[in-house]
Amino acid sequence: PLPLASMLGLQANYCLRDTLINLVLSPSGGVLSGPGTLGSSFNPFKAGTGNHRIQYQVGTGKCINIASYTIDVGDTLKMELMSDKDTVCPGVPVTLSTQVKGGTGTYSIQWSNGAYNVQNIYIQPRSSIIYRVSLKDGCSDSVVKTKLVYVHPSFYGTVNSSPKQCFGNMGFANLKMSGAGPYSYLWNTIPPQTSANIIAPVGSSYKVKVQNTQTLCTYDTIATIPGYSRIRAYFNTSPAGQCLYSNNALLQIINLSEGGTTGFWDFGDGIKIPYDASTNPSHLYQGDTDGYTVTLKIKNEGNCSDSFSVKICVLDTVTLFIPSAFTPNDDGSNDVFKINSGSIQYANIQIYNRWGEMVYETNDPRQGWDGKYKGELCQTDYFVYLIKYKGKKTPWRYMRGYFYLIR
Repeated sequence: PLPLASMLGLQANYCLRDTLINLVLSPSGGVLSGPGTLGSSFNPFKAGTGNHRIQYQVGTGKCINIASYTIDVGDTLKMELMSDKDTVCPGVPVTLSTQVKGGTGTYSIQWSNGAYNVQNIYIQPRSSIIYRVSLKDGCSDSVVKTKLVYVHPSFYGTVNSSPKQCFGNMGFANLKMSGAGPYSYLWNTIPPQTSANIIAPVGSSYKVKVQNTQTLCTYDTIATIPGYSRIRAYFNTSPAGQCLYSNNALLQIINLSEGGTTGFWDFGDGIKIPYDASTNPSHLYQGDTDGYTVTLKIKNEGNCSDSFSVKICVLDTVTLFIPSAFTPNDDGSNDVFKINSGSIQYANIQIYNRWGEMVYETNDPRQGWDGKYKGELCQTDYFVYLIKYKGKKTPWRYMRGYFYLIR
């Protein structure tokens, strides 16, 4: 009888995978044919993508029997790995991206940096590195791609600067770069400076951009030229813009200085006092000269100093206040005839009665007349005064008038 061919172990759909599928063929001794067949096995990868017919034939001549099976092998699982930059400077962003197709259409993507199931990754490498990405669809053979991102060698600078100096002085900063270069420099000084060394005012920080002129990679840093804080001696006086008067030559000072920790005030009349940054001093002049020079000298912890001076003028004024009457009745009110003036330095005061007799005389402007003459209290009447007086700098002056004694 005609033998009956049988072929078991095949399925309708296969992924493109390099694997051997062993078939059960009966009766033995037949011939298995078709793409991807070898002996009694089938390999989908060898068959390739597409629709294939696999058959098993037994018998010879006209007595043959064939068992056939149609199968479909899926499309090849493919992936392309790309980068927007292949060579970069340290820390420069790079985007790696993939394009995938084929297979079953259900993909899983694994990156060597741990990213999962994303087609693109964003990286900022500091050194050269090879990135690896694998693609799977759960059926086909996985696809692995690698990409080298070359990172230029990093470089850095070391700053050496001048010793700490007083505000307003010029100092230097030297920038020494690692590596061979060559390098270009651009400092934000005014005007900009373009060498590794700069000369600039102390007490400030300066930015510099360094570029490797071969790789075009850049390095930014800040160099500080140390300096003490600004020191400034300055003050205003009160009364402002006016002369003092000799009868009350009190000067008030408003301290507007900054940065000083020690120093002294010199008021120009032989008086000096220590400087205190939190104090607004005052000083009372004797007023015996036309003017004085007030000087402030201050220092800071770096022995940096500053000074400021203001000239003060003094006017010698003499003003007399003379009563028109007094009542020497021992009631404690207006019992003495006395002139009032804080600006008189020298005086001679004489008092006469209506008959021209001098009833009182003194050279002390602070003394007053109690109304007595030769030990007896005078009667109610008018009296004449004659005053000779002067201030600290004014010439002698004379004043004459009368007043009443009322009992």
